[in-house]
Amino acid sequence: MNLTFNIIQIEYAHATGQKAKGSNNMKTIRDFIFTSTRVAAAGLLAAAALACGASGSDDGATGSGTGDTGDIGEPPEVYAFEGRTGEGSVHYEGQTARFVRISDLEETIRGFTVIIDTYYSYGEGEVVGELLALYQDGFASFKETLDLPVLESAATELAPEATLQEKVAGNDPEGQYKDWEQDFVGWPGASSPDDLVQRWFGSIEDLALARGSGDPALGPDGSPIPVVHVSPEGHDYRELLSKFLLGAVAYSQATDDYLDDDLPGKGLLADHADLAEGKPYTALEHHWDEAFGYFGAARDVLAYTDEEIAGKGGRDGWSGGYHDWNGDGFIDLTAEYNFSPAGYAAKRDLDSATGTDFTDAIVRAFLRGRHLLDQTDGPLSDAQFDALRAERDIIVENWEKAMAASVVHYINETLADTDALGTADYDFVTHAKHWSEMKGFALGLQFNPRKTISDADFAMLHDLLGDAPALTTNAAGGYRDDLLAARDLLGTVYGFDAADLEAW
Repeated sequence: MNLTFNIIQIEYAHATGQKAKGSNNMKTIRDFIFTSTRVAAAGLLAAAALACGASGSDDGATGSGTGDTGDIGEPPEVYAFEGRTGEGSVHYEGQTARFVRISDLEETIRGFTVIIDTYYSYGEGEVVGELLALYQDGFASFKETLDLPVLESAATELAPEATLQEKVAGNDPEGQYKDWEQDFVGWPGASSPDDLVQRWFGSIEDLALARGSGDPALGPDGSPIPVVHVSPEGHDYRELLSKFLLGAVAYSQATDDYLDDDLPGKGLLADHADLAEGKPYTALEHHWDEAFGYFGAARDVLAYTDEEIAGKGGRDGWSGGYHDWNGDGFIDLTAEYNFSPAGYAAKRDLDSATGTDFTDAIVRAFLRGRHLLDQTDGPLSDAQFDALRAERDIIVENWEKAMAASVVHYINETLADTDALGTADYDFVTHAKHWSEMKGFALGLQFNPRKTISDADFAMLHDLLGDAPALTTNAAGGYRDDLLAARDLLGTVYGFDAADLEAW
């Protein structure tokens, strides 16, 4: 791999006249690598077709924007497309930057306990201010320790303008399929997704101020809760926020913005006739890429096992959910790292009793759709547009199923925690964590305009899940029945096999 990279550095320098050394050039070199690989693959496919005497279809002109979809060949296994300029046309740095912000929010919230317990008591407004900065426009960095250095770890390096607040459902002014200031469901008192996020920030600050003043929140057994971000009611705000933002930002933006077809000039109705001004991609190509970016998969994710995507083990250099694909000694977060949506889809595939493969279905549909766009040089024909929408439908259906399967998984975890109430095995913080992950994922299901779950079933689901876990043995029995009913509801809505409902 290192030898290959050195050769590509030389080829890059020859092709561009630039010095291909050092981290400042790595992103450009990375794009060159992906493009070169894609071009080579296309050449091999063409050679194979000629050797077999293959010819294109006579009743559709590929790349003409007329006729049927034409014979465009097989899509690549890696999400890399050279585009009309030949320089590489895939860019979604803003989406990666938002994952970095979510990650930094999680780590910042995790760190409050140690800070308060060891050396500093926050004043009023300080905790909320720190969280708002990450949510709005402050500096955010990727704090996870990897085996290799990260190419660009700061959100501001990736895309300085990419914030979370501007893209949370209801704040993006165009293309929302609902008015989220009126139609948001699932958490009492919250007027919108943005309002809920800021309410949770305020709740964390309340807990932090109390802890800093010597009055920490107490758990069900009357002892201080060991972490500041868990409330006495069993709300783990770190988990609620991170899982909710995966739905209210990433899933919402992908399904209701970039993959939607309800507004001229947006999503699948974006321009594909000409390149965007000063860019190597058309607007439609870019919108499709941004949706892929929100799924969070590495460009070569099909080379991973589910275990590796999930970061649960596997080969050396792959087992953490990331891999140095181009051998440059860095991990490029925009290309070589699997973020949470892809990771959770893989976890559910890994645990499935029936062999579900949400991850493969989603990624291959993204690849087929992007390959179609890469092979057309103008507006799509009706047949091509229908083919693109069909791939979109596969993506959003399987993404929704993967999220719903994660709700099932955390229902099962919460059931186990509920059953442990009153025993030596019970752990309140773990119980709060599992319940909050369940609730956070479940809230996100409403943001897909093509969602399988009806509004009535969604409301019923949240009535069953409730607003907090059952924390006493007296309440446990009735709540356990509600959780089982919620699991059965999801099984019916999504057609999940009974064995998977148990296994997840």
